[in-house]
Amino acid sequence: MGDTDLLKTEQDKESKTPEIEAAEETGESGIPAAVKFRAFILSALLCAAVLLLVPQVLRYAGTRCKASGNSTAGAEAAAAEQSAVTGTSMNGPEPAVMEEAEDADRQEQPNTKEHYQWLLEHEDLFPEGKVAQAKGNEGLTEFLYVYGHEGAEDTVSARHVYAKLSPEDLAGRADLQGIGRSADDDTEMVYLDIPLIMQWDKRWGFYPYGSSVTGLTGCGPTCLSMVVAGLTGNVKAAPDRIAKFAEDEGYYMQGTGTRWSLFTEGAEKFRVSGRELPASAEYIKEELDLGHPVIMSMGPGIFTDTGHFILIAGYCGDRLIIHDPNSRGISSRLWEFDKIRDQIYGVWAFSTLKQ
Repeated sequence: MGDTDLLKTEQDKESKTPEIEAAEETGESGIPAAVKFRAFILSALLCAAVLLLVPQVLRYAGTRCKASGNSTAGAEAAAAEQSAVTGTSMNGPEPAVMEEAEDADRQEQPNTKEHYQWLLEHEDLFPEGKVAQAKGNEGLTEFLYVYGHEGAEDTVSARHVYAKLSPEDLAGRADLQGIGRSADDDTEMVYLDIPLIMQWDKRWGFYPYGSSVTGLTGCGPTCLSMVVAGLTGNVKAAPDRIAKFAEDEGYYMQGTGTRWSLFTEGAEKFRVSGRELPASAEYIKEELDLGHPVIMSMGPGIFTDTGHFILIAGYCGDRLIIHDPNSRGISSRLWEFDKIRDQIYGVWAFSTLKQ
């Protein structure tokens, strides 16, 4: 650097204002206003270009997504068609389908009220008092309704397959009400391991017995079925098989019903022993304490208008646990012996037959 240049540099330093020196210290450059204006214009144009291009890009992306979605929908439609053929579903039934299925189920449920009204209008088709027993008894109502429409000949095949009692049958018990027992409740209770079986169960209820079918006249065989199943576990001792045995061996009397000898002589065929008892609460409770179920023949009253057999499966205090083969409702209550004493015609206690 020459002397002239050095002199000019010193003059430049002296000519700088405080604002220029501050700008140099902060790194700002002295850019002319015209240059700044041109830069501003260029930035604005660039922003405008971006704003114009963004919608085009988004529309393009949307078109691609839509195309992809249509492809997926096509695959789902194909899968749905396949599921319709095979009976399968990708994600389970749609809510609307589930609601339709539930509606269909509700439509298939029997209208018990209307069916009972039909029974009242055709009461002459059934044994005396049977329609009255069906009031409030949905199972019996539906049984009678089918029987009244189709009759025994149409509901029982000539090649009837005798039923076998299922594990659920053997484990069936009365749904007892009003037995809330606390830990300090010392009320004596005995409930034997004897199943509750309904004579009008469709598996055997339409099987012919005597002047009708087991569901109407088979209370005796059904009670003995409960005894045999409970004491021996014999799953073949269903009501239809015992009904056939009773009729074949003369334990059914036309115009009267099941002979009492079925519970003594006849019972031995199924490896149980029955013996007659006095109609006494003390005797009955003693037998129950020994694990011996009791069958009782009942006359007109609470359980029947003509005649009926019921089983005593236990007791709670002074009240009896009754298995009525004709009614789950009756079987769900406890019964005071004194209230049924005058309706008792006969009593039998049962035990396993000694080898």
